[in-house]
Amino acid sequence: MTVDPDLLQDIEDLRGVYAEMAAARAQARGLDPVINFRGHAAAKEHAADRHGVIATRARRRGMDPDVMLAILAADRDLQARLRRRPSPAQLVKHLSAEAAAAISEDDAAQQALAVAQQAIARTARVRVARSAALRAFAA
Repeated sequence: MTVDPDLLQDIEDLRGVYAEMAAARAQARGLDPVINFRGHAAAKEHAADRHGVIATRARRRGMDPDVMLAILAADRDLQARLRRRPSPAQLVKHLSAEAAAAISEDDAAQQALAVAQQAIARTARVRVARSAALRAFAA
């Protein structure tokens, strides 16, 4: 397994930026926008600014910003569990597990969507039949 050393350096550089963004988002969630509008707006603006820094670095690498955010989130999650910075191998293993879980969730959502679409089609047929029955009976 070979991991791009520049990507590892970017992760190292952006750890603090991601932590600031997460803290600002948490602060914004904790502030009531009606009671403390300025504080809420300032926290959201700071989070957006930190997100912009991460997105700029990701685009500079030719990477989707969401991909960089997913990597940084996995890194932070592992760091919290291990109480130290994860190795590249640990990060790859963690991202593989998260990708497998996301695929499983997507499959479940697709199945639920298919069931819901069948229920919609069934209720549409019932509605049409009942409307036709009403017209036939009322005529």
